[in-house]
Amino acid sequence: MPEWWTYAPADFQLFSARTYARLVEAHNRALWPAQWLDLACGAVLWLALLRRVSWAARALAALAALWCIGLAWDFFHLRYAQIHWGAPAMAVGFSWQALLLAVLARRNAFQPLPAPRARAAALMLLALALVGWPLLAPLTGASWWRAEVPGLMPAPTVLAMLALAPLATARARRWLLPLPLLWCAVEALTLAALGSAAWPLLPLAGLACLVAPTVCSAHRAG
Repeated sequence: MPEWWTYAPADFQLFSARTYARLVEAHNRALWPAQWLDLACGAVLWLALLRRVSWAARALAALAALWCIGLAWDFFHLRYAQIHWGAPAMAVGFSWQALLLAVLARRNAFQPLPAPRARAAALMLLALALVGWPLLAPLTGASWWRAEVPGLMPAPTVLAMLALAPLATARARRWLLPLPLLWCAVEALTLAALGSAAWPLLPLAGLACLVAPTVCSAHRAG
């Protein structure tokens, strides 16, 4: 029997890269043209953040709540459950996150005037969710049908949630971040097992959203 340290993430993977790619493509085709609606809503809120609109963070939290509900049902329950035994638990987790985001959107959970660096970090993370992550598929030679957009796939949706962290109060961040950070680790392990070179992106984004509030606080204090 091989020693435990000789195992790699791929040894525990439940499906192949080809199977996952086919699932993403089928999911995108089934929900077309919802991709454009999700990207348009996200772009409007990105511009609202850029223009320092006071309600932008709350609106993004509300949109992310709707995205999480859609993911829980359309992706995890209907599709991912076909290839991963843990999908029902993931659906429950994202449903719970939707409830948390809806509560945060209704309360004073976000800074009315975030620091410039906090707003810049939020804009960068949201841009990665709306543009960077969807472009990974065509940039690596895959079909556009395999592009992952917020609201339809978990990784870019989590990036959009991470964009809320620099804008949130310290108390709100404690509620907001556990699931997105956990998913950063889960997705990174999955992508590494599938042989994707994009696996470090989500952990780095999670680290950025943790560091950004500390950097902004130090900048204010200085």
